[in-house]
Amino acid sequence: IDPRVSAAVQTNLLDLARHHHALAQKQGGDADRDAAVRWYRESLVSFPQDSEASRNQFLLAELLYDDSRFPEAAIEYDKAAYDYPKHAKSADAAYTSLLARAQLEKRAAAAELPTVQRTSIAAAQRFGASFKGDPRVGPVLTQAAEKLFALKDIAAAEQVAQQVLALDP
Repeated sequence: IDPRVSAAVQTNLLDLARHHHALAQKQGGDADRDAAVRWYRESLVSFPQDSEASRNQFLLAELLYDDSRFPEAAIEYDKAAYDYPKHAKSADAAYTSLLARAQLEKRAAAAELPTVQRTSIAAAQRFGASFKGDPRVGPVLTQAAEKLFALKDIAAAEQVAQQVLALDP
């Protein structure tokens, strides 16, 4: 494909995504929200190496979170946080993935709650390992240790608690 055509397609995809995203925020319409999700995803699949891909991934995740589509939002935030070189929104994306997972825990049936919590704990540990200097690491790991303790995984709870104690204030 001619690079000029490719650039034009890319620009049009992002224009469509951002246009529908703005309309969804302004008017709250499902059709615009769904269209924005579609165009962001198309852009990310078609142009994964674009310099704005991490930003577009984050915007897609935000859109899904705002629509209470927490399972999808968590996945897209994880991609924004970890699938690209570190960028200005990496830590925020990882943290908001944790918030989406917290929403999933609130909505989980009793039988599936331990599995959902284990996924949240793993995400919290990944956040702690990846963003050591972030001030949210201490509270995130503390909560993970508390969840592990509640799940009666005492050895893992102790290990995570030791990580909290080792943090610089």
